[in-house]
Amino acid sequence: MKLWPAFSLLLLAGCAHTPGGVEVKTVEVVKEVMVPCPAQAPARPTPLGALPDLAEDALRIVSAKLLEYAGKGGYADKAEDAIKLCASAEAATLSK
Repeated sequence: MKLWPAFSLLLLAGCAHTPGGVEVKTVEVVKEVMVPCPAQAPARPTPLGALPDLAEDALRIVSAKLLEYAGKGGYADKAEDAIKLCASAEAATLSK
């Protein structure tokens, strides 16, 4: 039974090790984040409301509303300009 003390010393020798050192690494992680659009939303045209009974008057009001929306410099043009500005701002941040 002289093997038992030698075996126990061998087991205890396995426990006497120095722990490994701690290594600190700095890792750069690139993440995309949403950037707010620099454009202001254009003011929506006012609602159409009730139309008059006379067809000529109703046509005049509807035509004016259509021009307010789709005419040169109207709501549609302003909205399109805002979308283009936001898309160009987004493209500029993605290329950085």
